[in-house]
Amino acid sequence: MKTVTPDDVIGRVEKGLLIAGRWRPATAGATFAVYDPVTGRTLCEVADATPDDGAGSCAAPTICCWSASRNSPPTVPDRRTQQNRLSERSH
Repeated sequence: MKTVTPDDVIGRVEKGLLIAGRWRPATAGATFAVYDPVTGRTLCEVADATPDDGAGSCAAPTICCWSASRNSPPTVPDRRTQQNRLSERSH
């Protein structure tokens, strides 16, 4: 069995921005270093988001929810119905 090192894990972790379910680099392509707080060693570079990236990430949930609600079958109960059912079960 191979021993997994921190560098193995860091090498497999995404370094971009997760926006609307997709990993992508920052719009400006900028990155910043992530340091090990104990040793001070640079672990990796990750995407440095811009205000445009932030605006895109804020719009993404709205787009995803709208898309999901349009594509969901009518038999899927809405959140209030689900909460009421859970509430009734707990009494």
